[in-house]
Amino acid sequence: MPSSIAQYREQYHARLLQFLDTIWDETTLNAEVDRIRNLTSTPEEAMTQTREFIALQEGRIRDEINGVTTQAEYTKSDRATVCNDSIGLPFALKNPTLILPSCRSKA
Repeated sequence: MPSSIAQYREQYHARLLQFLDTIWDETTLNAEVDRIRNLTSTPEEAMTQTREFIALQEGRIRDEINGVTTQAEYTKSDRATVCNDSIGLPFALKNPTLILPSCRSKA
């Protein structure tokens, strides 16, 4: 069992590389995009972003693991979120998709 962040990172990177080597297949992924596009009658132009992601993502992941690039974009704030709990935690748990206007990032 890993006992440090570095060990977890190493284990995580090894697993990502295993997935890239055994599962990630650009040809298969693009064939699935074609299948979905045909099924939904979506114009090819609408698939450009998805195809670009497929074409570039493996290289991005490998570059980051190898230290060539570093994470420059975050999909979620790295700050804790503090919300006004005046409505109560049970309500919030029952309504997880509710966006509370009183939520703010903790500085």
